[in-house]
Amino acid sequence: MKRLQRILLSLHPIKQYCSILVLLLLVSLKATGQGAVLNHTYSFSEQSYTIYELTTVMQQQADISISYDARQIKSKTKIRLPKASMTAKELAVLLNKNYHIKAKFIGKHIILQKEVKALARHTPKKKKAKARILAAQEPVRSKTGSMEPLAPVKVVPQLSLAILDTIAEFADTFTVDSKTISEYEWTIAPVNEAALPIGVPTDRLDNPEVTSLGEHWYQKFGLSFNVAGDEVFYLNPGLSLHWSNLSVSGNYAIRGDLSHFRFGLSYTKPVNNNLRATIWANYGAIPDQAKRLNYQYDSITGTPPDSLEVITVTGSAAYKLNGTVWKAGINLDWKLGDRLELFSGLNFSRSRTQILYDDVIQAPRTFIPPAVPAVLRDFSLFPGVLTLSEDFSANRGIYSRSWIGFQVGLRLYLFRSQD
Repeated sequence: MKRLQRILLSLHPIKQYCSILVLLLLVSLKATGQGAVLNHTYSFSEQSYTIYELTTVMQQQADISISYDARQIKSKTKIRLPKASMTAKELAVLLNKNYHIKAKFIGKHIILQKEVKALARHTPKKKKAKARILAAQEPVRSKTGSMEPLAPVKVVPQLSLAILDTIAEFADTFTVDSKTISEYEWTIAPVNEAALPIGVPTDRLDNPEVTSLGEHWYQKFGLSFNVAGDEVFYLNPGLSLHWSNLSVSGNYAIRGDLSHFRFGLSYTKPVNNNLRATIWANYGAIPDQAKRLNYQYDSITGTPPDSLEVITVTGSAAYKLNGTVWKAGINLDWKLGDRLELFSGLNFSRSRTQILYDDVIQAPRTFIPPAVPAVLRDFSLFPGVLTLSEDFSANRGIYSRSWIGFQVGLRLYLFRSQD
């Protein structure tokens, strides 16, 4: 500060005036930005949230980030809100007064900490942070003069005041932005420089731990059990592996001989605290379905006009059907509890059916007489539900069909890494 004063005094009066204006402008801009964070109003649809839910809602409604040590502040701690709309400043006062949780505002980041007695601050002699070895494996003479080895090496960082000023009243652990900590050099001093006599009190952090403020990729996983029904398969139990907003799923569609495994992907977007929209798609292959067509028709034989005779011809044809089914749709997921969701929606389905005779794809007309009509229901894997299009022909061995369907089900989260 004194150096800045000397520089200002050495300038021309006009330059002094301009320099002071620039400094005041910078200070006011910083204060304005901080004030915007403090005075931002958040809307809440419920009266009670867990700490995890509360911080999630706040980060969704504003361009901020929030961190806390889950070992000090339990993620499931219930916070009761007195009104539906509150500013960040009001929330900070509420947390401090009713739950003994302090909020530290650093730009657009908020650090939540359990209110504890602050440790004394220590200003190191050197500008850069340095880790000191408090005890070594080598023997050090104790007060009694014995040469017994001390405890294993413990490395304790002594942070510069610049970092300590950004951390309010920390205890055993604290959280600091990785960008800030990367500006400092961490070294280990020689043993003979750092060894301290036993029993000498030290002003230090016992177990330093540097934690990134951002959520790690491995903290976004979840596993859920799902059971659903649709217009064709009334029971579809399965599992889904979630990562952030994406998930992969596997389920077993149950309906007699048509039962088969299905695999899919989905993407979820939150609408509000209790409602999400999910876009999904899945695929499955239908196993071979043995079919038999029994037919009967009248045939005229003989030479006209005197020797004509009408005879009845009966017969049957054995064949197989198999195919694939693609499904895609949009669901709405309603939150029923911490781990339970109800989902439902509409979907578009498209099937591809193959007709096999003697295990070779063949058109129906090749194995049934021309006098026997070939109808779709005899060569269909699924019942016709809200059919949009189909291209079945007795002269082709493969055809497709499209239809609109529905889905409804329940999802139970078995595991979520953020819990």
